[in-house]
Amino acid sequence: MVTRGEVRDRVRLRLEDTGVAALWSDAEVLEGLRWMLDEYSSRWPREDRQTVAALGGEQELAVPAGALRVARVVDPAGRVVMPRPGIPAGYAADEAPAWESWGGILVFTQPLVAGDYTIWGEWPWTFPAADGEEFPVPEGDVTLIVAGAACWCLDFRAMEEWKRGAIPRGYEQRVSAAKAEYRRQLDARRRRVTVGRVHASG
Repeated sequence: MVTRGEVRDRVRLRLEDTGVAALWSDAEVLEGLRWMLDEYSSRWPREDRQTVAALGGEQELAVPAGALRVARVVDPAGRVVMPRPGIPAGYAADEAPAWESWGGILVFTQPLVAGDYTIWGEWPWTFPAADGEEFPVPEGDVTLIVAGAACWCLDFRAMEEWKRGAIPRGYEQRVSAAKAEYRRQLDARRRRVTVGRVHASG
């Protein structure tokens, strides 16, 4: 397990900012990590399942809070409810059971039976509230998080220095090097093979 405090310290190490008189405050480094976790969530969101209760007879359910995408809906009997394929050619009442997401609501083509519906979907990763809490991404992606947060910190410092006057000599080269490393980490993460589903054959 890698904690928030450990990831923050790794960002400082990347920035060579581990001395007593730190250039970046803890709040600034944490803001860089928060920004990077948001970026990470937009590319590789957290996959999860949540349940939503139906009273029976309604044709709408609220999408679970914070969901970025709904991938699958399973009814109380364990049957998968298929997504609606498109605009119906005839009467909606004649459609097979299906759903579509609209404005934060799951709209179903047929009245629901009472029970718990399981929603498979994607959510943003939650930023840990304290240094001792686990940083939520897989350990193999912590290096990417550190590289992105370091870029944010360097950009933030460049803006602060620009407000005061000239940016220190050599700073732009350092920022460029950090961004090149971040792009390298991004490319490596994109090339990693992930399995979303397995099809049986034979």
